[in-house]
Amino acid sequence: MKKSMLFMLMTSFVYFSCEDDDAGASCQDLMTEMAAEPFVEQLGSLFTLTELPSDWKTNCEAYQAKMQELFDAGCYAPEDSVTQTSIDEVSELCDMEM
Repeated sequence: MKKSMLFMLMTSFVYFSCEDDDAGASCQDLMTEMAAEPFVEQLGSLFTLTELPSDWKTNCEAYQAKMQELFDAGCYAPEDSVTQTSIDEVSELCDMEM
């Protein structure tokens, strides 16, 4: 159940909107970079894995850093419900073991 909840939380972060101001292009670039993170694919296959990839923690931490960068740049819209607490909670996923 914990894996399911974390999976849903993380996948929802991939789909966020950017504000329509001068920072929009920057937010779009950051969003594109985050979507290209290897962790996105790893997370998508979480339920089919029998063991975590050796680079799981590294990729997860890079993904979390991108989330933080987007948050700090003000790219998340209010309906995305992304808070500093939710970004900090991603570390649980990074430390997950099978």
